Amino acid sequence: NEADLGKSINIARKFKSNPQLIAVVGPLISDNVKALAAILNGSDKIILTPTATENELIGFSPNLYQYQPSRGIRGASLAAYAMNTLGLKTFAILAPIDAYGRELTDSFTKKVDELGGQVLYEGWYAGDPTDLSVHFKILRTIGFQRLFQEVATDTDSVRQANYRYILKPITPDSGKFVRRYTTSDSLKVKLSTIDGLYMPIHQGQVYVASQIAFYNLNTYVLGDENWDEPDNLNKNRRYLPHLAFGSSNSVDSTRLEATGMLIDYPMLYARDPTRYDYLGFDTANLLLDGLEQSNFKPALMRQVLIKMDTWRGVIGQVRFGGNYPRQNQSVFIMEYNNRERSASRAG
Repeated sequence: NEADLGKSINIARKFKSNPQLIAVVGPLISDNVKALAAILNGSDKIILTPTATENELIGFSPNLYQYQPSRGIRGASLAAYAMNTLGLKTFAILAPIDAYGRELTDSFTKKVDELGGQVLYEGWYAGDPTDLSVHFKILRTIGFQRLFQEVATDTDSVRQANYRYILKPITPDSGKFVRRYTTSDSLKVKLSTIDGLYMPIHQGQVYVASQIAFYNLNTYVLGDENWDEPDNLNKNRRYLPHLAFGSSNSVDSTRLEATGMLIDYPMLYARDPTRYDYLGFDTANLLLDGLEQSNFKPALMRQVLIKMDTWRGVIGQVRFGGNYPRQNQSVFIMEYNNRERSASRAG
């Protein structure tokens, strides 16, 4: 359908009238998924979208399944990992002010609140995040306020000595803490009083990491899968001592090698397979497994998919169920540390 809404509608009409067709892989874009679902409502034809992540999408059809975890599931999974595994308790958020940023942020903040954490700041921006200085200055102010509060209330002598070391750039020789200092001097103070900074971004915006370093925030950066750009991460690795991001994809090299795709695909198509090729391969195999287990009966297949054990493909992992039984609940958490990426399962 080439992501065209009109073509999607025409294909859906033909698909609905063909009794030999029982399932479709696609569309990729949420708006096209909604159009397809509306036309196919009332039929028993199954829709499996490989890439659409919009929240509440499955509400458009009882036969619609999301191979990718929704934005709500992604945001909540990362928040749970940040608190339960990384031990973070306080957070700031900088996100794009669009549906994508809002849905990820809403689910992240809701889970933080449920787990007893604290969101200290939410900042929104439009367009590319080339200059977020307004927000980072606010984060510096919040960080200093929290640091001075710790200084005033903490009676431990060892920690007091550490505070003096941290604040040395703005502390006179007398050793007394002061709150009047120049901006350039204050930027020399590394602030560690905000545990995590959640920054969902759009593709190609990993460069925002340099601003985190410029404003000297020692915080655990948390992101979405648009941070998963190995070349750009390596270019910016000096700015990212701590990074974790939620992703729906993690290539299983053993499974990939067993498929023969790395050899056969270039021979057939004169190019190497991409993430989307792996997704197409996985979604087709998931449907074929479901069809085989249900004896090619769509009504039975719907239940088979929901009750199926965790299913692992070449690039993705699927576990339907939970509060939204036709949404994939399985999210990988990727941690990046100086060129090294490691994956943990969050759900």
